[in-house]
Amino acid sequence: KTKDGAGCSMALSVLTSGLTKSTAAASDVAQQCRDPATTPYSLPIASGQQAGVRAACMINVGQASTYLAKVGLSMNGIVDHCKAPGATPNNGARFNWWEQAACGQEMGGEFANIGQVATYLAAAASDCGTTILVPFACANRAAAIVTGLADIVQGAFGIKQYCIPPGQRPKTTAAPTPAPPPAPVTTVAPSTLG
Repeated sequence: KTKDGAGCSMALSVLTSGLTKSTAAASDVAQQCRDPATTPYSLPIASGQQAGVRAACMINVGQASTYLAKVGLSMNGIVDHCKAPGATPNNGARFNWWEQAACGQEMGGEFANIGQVATYLAAAASDCGTTILVPFACANRAAAIVTGLADIVQGAFGIKQYCIPPGQRPKTTAAPTPAPPPAPVTTVAPSTLG
């Protein structure tokens, strides 16, 4: 019961984070992604802001590497949850409701983690030079929107997996286990003794 409650809380948090992330990125995408014909490729870093921009650069690089590790962890979760019979519909077996939700949650997490890598690398490419590179700031906002949408998917499948009233979780079913092969028949030759 505790695991389901914690999982439900986490799923709601991820869904809310995805909504917030996508909305925040979409709110300033027009500012960051202005018409390239009228926008300079690079902008100077404002006086007195160099130290903050350098710190942001290092944080972005560190976050990108952290999310690269999470990409690997999500792949492991996909292997664990998306291989069981019925983890995905249309595989010929009755699908397992919980595994399907777990698989969807891991897939959403994988896309979110890849999106976070793109978001932080684009931010680093924008901020880690002597000027702010405007196209990479735009790529950062676009990647953040996609990442937020993937978080929404991950959170929605997490809600399906964990936010179930006690006693209401569907029974899991899997493809029938094939019967073991029959035991070999051994025959004993009749005795030739008298």
